[in-house]
Amino acid sequence: MRWLVPGIGIKRWVLVILAGTTLLGLGLAVYLLDVYRTAPEGWWLPFIKIVALQFMPNRILRAFIFGGLGLVLIGIGITGLNRALLRPFLRPGKDVIDTVAEFRRKEKGPRIVVIGGGTGLTSILRGLKSYSSNITAIVTVADDGGSSGEIRKSIGILPPGDLRNCLAALSNDEEMMTQLFQYRFASGAGLNGHSLGNLLITALTEI
Repeated sequence: MRWLVPGIGIKRWVLVILAGTTLLGLGLAVYLLDVYRTAPEGWWLPFIKIVALQFMPNRILRAFIFGGLGLVLIGIGITGLNRALLRPFLRPGKDVIDTVAEFRRKEKGPRIVVIGGGTGLTSILRGLKSYSSNITAIVTVADDGGSSGEIRKSIGILPPGDLRNCLAALSNDEEMMTQLFQYRFASGAGLNGHSLGNLLITALTEI
């Protein structure tokens, strides 16, 4: 029943699937009914009567049985399909419905523009991304030391250090992105002391 919670955007598609399944079932029923009425007596007719629950005199009860089984199978199919499609994108400890609900909630969040730089902007972005995915960050870059300073002097671009930290803070997997962007080369001519994130951002400015 958690799939029917308002705001997730699932119910409309469930109704479309149910409508399509109903029309498909009606089409098959019309065809099978015509075959059942016009086909000559054969070995398979008693089998069809058993499958169609003809031995039960109450038609309404038969309709409820078939309808209930159909709804159960549709629910199992939709749940299994969603899990199979979303499994590569699920974070450990979260199921499909929690991931979808969180995505919808953030998608409908307020549009936020943040202006700043340094570690303060990174901390703000890290907190805001829990409430909205409509975030725009204007980074005032002014770093002139370390890897950013060297890139600024040698290539003539804006220092990428603060931008690198903001990108990591806004990522879905901040821990992994931080480890990737903050990796610093310990040796190598021209690479010693530079972080991988700064080099990637520098390369993107040249593309």
